[in-house]
Amino acid sequence: MTKQKLPIYSPTKISAFVECPLKYKFLYVEKIGRFYYKPNPWNSFGGTLHRVLETLHRPGAESLTVDELLVSYNEMWNGVGYSSEEEEARFRAEGERILRLYHANPASSDAKVVLTEKQVKWEMGDFVIAGRLDRLDEHPDGALEIIDYKSHLVSTTEEDVRNSIAMSMYQVIVAHLYPGRRVFASIHCLAGGIKISAELSTRERDEVEARTRTTASTIATAEEYPPKQSERCPKCDFHRLCAKQPWFGNEEHS
Repeated sequence: MTKQKLPIYSPTKISAFVECPLKYKFLYVEKIGRFYYKPNPWNSFGGTLHRVLETLHRPGAESLTVDELLVSYNEMWNGVGYSSEEEEARFRAEGERILRLYHANPASSDAKVVLTEKQVKWEMGDFVIAGRLDRLDEHPDGALEIIDYKSHLVSTTEEDVRNSIAMSMYQVIVAHLYPGRRVFASIHCLAGGIKISAELSTRERDEVEARTRTTASTIATAEEYPPKQSERCPKCDFHRLCAKQPWFGNEEHS
């Protein structure tokens, strides 16, 4: 008998549903995102930096000079989404500054890179939770550090890291994949060259797991996807679609 394929819920999917069930419907039920997505500089810029840093942390690449790193950067540059040559030039120069800063000040020089840009997943009975880690490091004491790059951030707070759905779910997954190991998560603010960390206790991870189960169950049985209006709406790809609806602007849907 063929094993039934379980639904997979990523932090992106969970976050979309929590943010706005209607957004989730557009993205993952009706799958119309490709008709409304507009390329933007931050996505292209962040994607370029992620690919460059992945090459830096590959086995054997530790000796790359900053000039060699910048050669890779220019070869991998994605020019999609920029509004003008001037804007693209500003972003390109900022990326060079960030990479010089990163190369000069490695955030975890005493740690060993376990994986980069790789999906990790854990089966939770009726469904699977999965996410793509930017990086996973192992420290000399055996602790595992989940690192998430944020190209646009100068700084963040421990509370932001702790409350992040993605960083919390990543800790749940990694803790189950590597039982008995200390696990913590960090956001590396590339623009500021700093890294902020937070560690969930066993109890807190259990609470995240329980919330994830509840949300996944709600998604699996959903028949309606009500809109949830917030300050994020103007930046949503579907804003112009929702703005045409009679309910838009009604506080009942906020």
